[in-house]
Amino acid sequence: YGLERVREHIDALYDATEKQMGAEIARIPDGTYRGTSTVYFDSIREGSEMQIVVTVTKRGDEISFDYSGTSPQTPGFAV
Repeated sequence: YGLERVREHIDALYDATEKQMGAEIARIPDGTYRGTSTVYFDSIREGSEMQIVVTVTKRGDEISFDYSGTSPQTPGFAV
């Protein structure tokens, strides 16, 4: 097919994916949502615990994620 044709198809795929994702996000009620979870064991330190905190803000067809308050990255999962 050639490089140019492949790139055209990749661009079309990205465009379609963005439209579909925007449509799904638009279905979520606008607002701010917060969740927390605890991860036990970082694959290195026995007894380790890490907090994951996320605040999701949704407006229209846009969404953002804020991980403020989450534990720092651990050496176990940085490898």
